[in-house]
Amino acid sequence: MPSLLDYRRRIRAVKNTQQITKAMKMIAASRLRKAQERMVGARPFSKQIVRMLHDLATVVDEEMHPLLATRDLSAPGARVLMIVVTTDKGLCGGFNTNLIKAASNRMLEHPTRHHTMALIGRKGRDFYRRRGMPVTFELSGIFSHLKYSHAQEIARVAMEEFTSGRIDGVDLSPPMLEQARRRGLYTALDAADLSEHLRRTPLRYDAVAAADVFIYVGALEPVFAGVARVLAPQGLFAFSVERADEADDFVLRPSLRYAHGERGLRALAGRHGFDVLAVEPGTIREDQRRPIDGLYLLLRKR
Repeated sequence: MPSLLDYRRRIRAVKNTQQITKAMKMIAASRLRKAQERMVGARPFSKQIVRMLHDLATVVDEEMHPLLATRDLSAPGARVLMIVVTTDKGLCGGFNTNLIKAASNRMLEHPTRHHTMALIGRKGRDFYRRRGMPVTFELSGIFSHLKYSHAQEIARVAMEEFTSGRIDGVDLSPPMLEQARRRGLYTALDAADLSEHLRRTPLRYDAVAAADVFIYVGALEPVFAGVARVLAPQGLFAFSVERADEADDFVLRPSLRYAHGERGLRALAGRHGFDVLAVEPGTIREDQRRPIDGLYLLLRKR
């Protein structure tokens, strides 16, 4: 049974905790008040900037600058960058929860769009990272020393995402994806079966390329169907294959790689709505310093 001394120690511990909590509340209230004052003070400037940019955009030709271009967000697979700003720490009530909920609801309202995330603050970063959302940009630990350069960095990412073309890469091998990621050429990489990715992705592309990929795929019917699904009209499909005899649509070689015949590839192209623009023979790689004959094909969707 606890003694009187134990009770007194427990009471002192509770009082100390109350004092610490009260001090933390006072500090949090002071920081909140300062943040609110800065935010309110910046509102007139923010409103005037928005008004000026709106007036400018209405009288300037869209072709004069890429940032003035109008995008159709109602089209299936439209790419949208979602910028979510949360805190680095807690002790702010439902602030982070409400922000994340609002952003998630916004994405659910437009299920046909392809959303990528720009996450400012650790709370939002941790939440969306655990759920596997595609993240284009992360920035945290800045709120204690917030600078104009931070805003410039966020704006730079948003402008680059808006103005640049998008490149997606698909591979089954995580090590190969890591090599591609280090090159910095791809904005999205997916470790998946190619046919499955083409079947389920909401994105649409102007071009699809597969270099030395189909040596691992025998029947290309699902691949051609998937490429036809995601390509925009007049979109290009470029790929290489190991060359097989004309009598074979495809054959598995002793090297455990597939080879494909030109006649079968032309038939596939016709069935899936492609025009054959070019077929060029050539060496696609070397195996133990021995050149491997292949074909390079360029197709265009009708």
